[in-house]
Amino acid sequence: MVEDNVITSADAFIVKDDKVLVAHRAADDDFLPCYWELVGGGVEPGETPEDAVVREVKEETGLAVSPVKRYYDYSFVNEKGWNRHATAFICELKADNKVVLSFEHQDFRWIKLEELADLAPVSDRMRDTIKQGFQKYESN
Repeated sequence: MVEDNVITSADAFIVKDDKVLVAHRAADDDFLPCYWELVGGGVEPGETPEDAVVREVKEETGLAVSPVKRYYDYSFVNEKGWNRHATAFICELKADNKVVLSFEHQDFRWIKLEELADLAPVSDRMRDTIKQGFQKYESN
């Protein structure tokens, strides 16, 4: 959602067997091509961040999730100069389905916290969001 020049988005920290799902952006993407990230995307007008994260995960991976905990909110000016506000949610899988990626991503992995340091390329902001997710998930 764009409001007063702020783009609002929602990210999903999806856990399975103590690993989190990360997706590799498509090579032809105009924003951070080939970077690793949590699955997520923009909040549409009239949509809550919770609804957006469920929709985005379904669109981008084919997975059905439930957001169970909002764990991280952050605002920043992204690499293109856009004002962004992002919310990250710890999400629970509703079913153990196979990941089917949309055109937005070219690969995916389930990673442990120890593997995060070797994940590249990933933005510092996303690396921090993933670390925060592991901390909140493990504290439950």
